[in-house]
Amino acid sequence: MRTRGGPVLDVINPKVDHLGVVAEAKRRLRIDDYDEDDEVWCILDTELDPKLTEALLVKAGSEVELALSTPCFEFWLLLH
Repeated sequence: MRTRGGPVLDVINPKVDHLGVVAEAKRRLRIDDYDEDDEVWCILDTELDPKLTEALLVKAGSEVELALSTPCFEFWLLLH
């Protein structure tokens, strides 16, 4: 998706679990051609699981930004 003068978004939906999504984002960050100003984000539901949230934060480290939703992203979209 490209907007005039705005960001370029590359939406990728790998068929893996939550931690696999973050691992894939880190892999793509290493091998794809990103500019130094680019950011890589993962938008994930946490399923109200504090252990999953903590594992995602650890896995992402400082390389990948996370947008975690609770209870689920689809519910947030319905509200807005």
